[in-house]
Amino acid sequence: MHAIDFNDNTLELGLWALTILYFYQAALKNKLSDWILTGIFAGLGMMAKYYTAVLLVPLALFFLIQKSTRQQFKSKNIYIGFLVFLMVVLPHFIWLFFHDFITIHYAVERVSSPPTLLNHLQFPLQFTWQQFEVLLPSLFLFAILLLGKKPILMALPRLSTFDKSFLFFTGFGPFLMTLLLSAIFGMKLRAGWGQPLMSLWGIILLTWITPRITRERFFSFIAFLIILSTVMICTYSIALIRATKPSSANFPGEIIARELTQQWEQRFHTPLAYVAGPRWLAGNIAFYSKDQPTVYIDSNNKVSTWVNEDELKKTGAIFVWDPTEATQTSQQEIRARFKNLGPSLVMHFSWLRNQSMKPVELSVAFLPPK
Repeated sequence: MHAIDFNDNTLELGLWALTILYFYQAALKNKLSDWILTGIFAGLGMMAKYYTAVLLVPLALFFLIQKSTRQQFKSKNIYIGFLVFLMVVLPHFIWLFFHDFITIHYAVERVSSPPTLLNHLQFPLQFTWQQFEVLLPSLFLFAILLLGKKPILMALPRLSTFDKSFLFFTGFGPFLMTLLLSAIFGMKLRAGWGQPLMSLWGIILLTWITPRITRERFFSFIAFLIILSTVMICTYSIALIRATKPSSANFPGEIIARELTQQWEQRFHTPLAYVAGPRWLAGNIAFYSKDQPTVYIDSNNKVSTWVNEDELKKTGAIFVWDPTEATQTSQQEIRARFKNLGPSLVMHFSWLRNQSMKPVELSVAFLPPK
């Protein structure tokens, strides 16, 4: 279900795979080009999401454990690759020092929960089950290839100790490290974070059990793939239609943006330049609005460093509040900073697909342009 969201988790899928590929080639052949590419993709992975660290730590452990790879510390190539990695991430970490490490605080808040002893067991087990649910359809399809009366398995060249160790550290290392961190610190984990964790699980499965592909098995696999995909799509669609809980897939972002943009232009006869409010709500309005306004996240210039409040006061803005959002800048604080802010309007919008759900409610106030 997370396929509908194009976000940092989705970006990690490609960046993790490329990091693993070029790291393997670099560890095996010690070519400078491979180390440079490893540095680039590892750096981009970190910039996509700090969670990439749970991949980089197992890669480093693998490199240190292998006697053949430790010899590369005598070569300049690995240091050049690390320097490239630093060049990619260093500007961001310098920026952090000047902006109160705001992304670190955000990450800590995302994994925080009321401290209880149960969290140290509950969250890792819950995350494990969620990832197993994702893997289950693939295991079912794989089982189709094992059916039949002819010899099931085919022999593959035996993997070297190096390759077995690599597959273990890179295939299972990030997953095990995630569970370990959650178990130790009681960190709350979200199912979507597991998107890149299974990058090598298919390869590991094939090295353990290698089915002999016959014509009959191949066509059976394709048939079941089509059937399973159809069933999953239909099930997911029905779940959205009958949803009782909020979902990003059903959020009426485009309708909200169109209505607010229309009201703004009718009032002030000028394009909407800024929208201020919670990240999700204001971001939807900015994305779908034909005026493509700049987002002022939480009306906080430490978060939205690209916004100049003096310029915002000149051009005007729409301020929005989500009553379901736990942490957002209050209307009282906003009105103290923006004296010309108009009265608040409470607006309601029906959810997409399932209009029987309680409507989306938001408060809106217009700051007129000077």
